[in-house]
Amino acid sequence: MPSPWWPFALASLLVAALVAFDPLLSALLPHGLWQRLHLLELDYKLSWIAPLLMASITWLLLQVRKAPDARSLWIVLLLIALQTNGIKLGPGLDLITFLPFLIALGLLAEAMLRPDSPMQLSGLTFFGLLLLLLDLPHLANPLVHSPVTFLANFVSVFRALLVAFVLVNLIQTERHLTFTLQAFFVVAMASALVSVGQTAQAYFTGNSWTLVAEELETKPTFLGTTKRSSGLTAWPSWLADFLVMALPFTLFRLVNASTTRARAGHVLAVLLLLAGVVGTFTYASYAAFAVILLLFPVYGWPHRALHFLIGAMFFGALFYAFGGFDWAWHLFHKLVLQSAGIVERDVYLKAAIEELSRDPWWGSGFHAEQSFSENFYRKRVHNTGLQLWTNLGLAGFLVYLAMLGTLFTQLWLLAMSRSGPIRQHLQALALGLTGIVVEMFAEPHMSAPLVWFYLALAQSAILIANRQARGRPALPPPPAPTHPMATLSPAKQQHDA
Repeated sequence: MPSPWWPFALASLLVAALVAFDPLLSALLPHGLWQRLHLLELDYKLSWIAPLLMASITWLLLQVRKAPDARSLWIVLLLIALQTNGIKLGPGLDLITFLPFLIALGLLAEAMLRPDSPMQLSGLTFFGLLLLLLDLPHLANPLVHSPVTFLANFVSVFRALLVAFVLVNLIQTERHLTFTLQAFFVVAMASALVSVGQTAQAYFTGNSWTLVAEELETKPTFLGTTKRSSGLTAWPSWLADFLVMALPFTLFRLVNASTTRARAGHVLAVLLLLAGVVGTFTYASYAAFAVILLLFPVYGWPHRALHFLIGAMFFGALFYAFGGFDWAWHLFHKLVLQSAGIVERDVYLKAAIEELSRDPWWGSGFHAEQSFSENFYRKRVHNTGLQLWTNLGLAGFLVYLAMLGTLFTQLWLLAMSRSGPIRQHLQALALGLTGIVVEMFAEPHMSAPLVWFYLALAQSAILIANRQARGRPALPPPPAPTHPMATLSPAKQQHDA
């Protein structure tokens, strides 16, 4: 049977239209986009990236067809959105901005159509709602920011909480949890490859393709003013956080590998994550990466924690005896503490502390620290604890501490009482949460959707492990469609016929 001719004719017409209208369409897109892609001097700009976009969309559609169910598809799209927020669909509009709202509407419609599958309100959701409630009184404080600014800041935090809410409702079985962690690993590897490619391009050519703002492309580091890799995200630190969160799962996959080839592949994956993080020049992620590697034996084999502690004390004593700590401190002080980035962060850190000395109780609202008079950089304080305290007062800070403490305690206790794959999932999530806490000392994570995504992963694993411990089945699957007469008895069917 001859193949149809119309797909080739349609493709030819589309290519011809793209080339003909390329100058006009390229002029409608932001000028800065072509400058970052190094295509500004070309007459035909869109024709260069259109084939790549079409190939990427085709590959994505082929992968979508392989998704086992709708929930898995939403999970994959959410992961992709978390790592492609540098691709803007308009001013301030990216995939992670509106996708959680679409998923929430879909979950609400499913809950209305299926009364036996209600939406879950987890403990993490209640903690997030409490943080939002603590911010509402600051609407009546126009001295800090206008109602419009208050609404914009409120929505930015609400979006992050919505990411956590929809993920907890998407992951309701161990199968979905395992699928999410596998997809997390794949997206992290792809992001790390892009990061390494950007670093290599910057090293060999002096230029790198990036989607971050021009003022964030370079950073004053211990190597001088250095170009930073960001993958497909809008912030290099965002990429670094994602790769650090993927490290615990990669380490457990390495331990569970049964063949030499699989072990070598996962060792390469760990090195790839390390290279991707190094290229972002994010000091907090450096520290979190090192802490996760050091604590992995304790979290992986907790029954041998005392042995690891004694060994660490022994090597620490040797390191101290040979002057290693003095050498490390002088090196850290020379390379890191004297860099311009640390000096700049010190300014808005002191501005937040000065504000707390005036009012340590009530706070000033979400992201209000950017408006403090001493913070002439107009940036958020890079410490999540101080950020919560200055924004929501002492109550908000304590709520956030209680949330993190509750999640970590539940992860650890359930990991000690469970066995099988769910045990290692809980251990890896607890290890990753430790790395996130380390990053919180130097990053403003209060409204980061990526952090709330990880917290939702931990909450989902806790709910699944609790359900298994109590012998309760997972939420019921959607009923299979049947013929209306299939529910009748054979005698009744014969009578009606």
